Amino acid sequence: MNAKQFAFVLGIAVLFAILIGLGIDAFYTSPKYEDYCKRTDIYPEALGKPATLVNCSINYSTYNDLINECNEQGGFIDYKYDDRGCSIPDKCNMCGKEFNDAQNIYNRNVFYIAFTIGIIAIIAGLIITEILGAGLMFGGILASIYGIMRYFSELGKIARFLVVLLGFLILVFVGRKKVNDIQARSKVIPDKKKK
Repeated sequence: MNAKQFAFVLGIAVLFAILIGLGIDAFYTSPKYEDYCKRTDIYPEALGKPATLVNCSINYSTYNDLINECNEQGGFIDYKYDDRGCSIPDKCNMCGKEFNDAQNIYNRNVFYIAFTIGIIAIIAGLIITEILGAGLMFGGILASIYGIMRYFSELGKIARFLVVLLGFLILVFVGRKKVNDIQARSKVIPDKKKK
């Protein structure tokens, strides 16, 4: 493969992987934090007199159960102001956990989509002509890696192993098939140097 062919294969591969990533993003939008958590501050706007003029020593031990339970559930405490203008824990806000759960589902689905398209591209690369096929196979590998990276941290240890094993076995199969095809073609085409 000469430099021009290599550049062509590399260009197809990179653009194919980018196309898959952008296509998923364009047609399957990711959850947005603002859709789950409407405001960014956990303290409400101050009401009445400033808290600096009042003794706001609060016995937080009375709120320990609320705070601990909220932390265990993956939420954060929303605060409110009491009649003295002091902030006190009010309720457990689960919007961050809800967003993370939605993001994990989204990443799982992106993994399924990108990995599947990547495998299809690798298989198509076996069928299509050498240079274009090589570009599609390499692009399929990149798209599969993109899909794996999106969800890898959420997979269990066994699932991680199985996904990487599947990718490895597919690459071994494709590599073996390509080597066999090249060897078969070299036997059919006589060597010009021998003449």
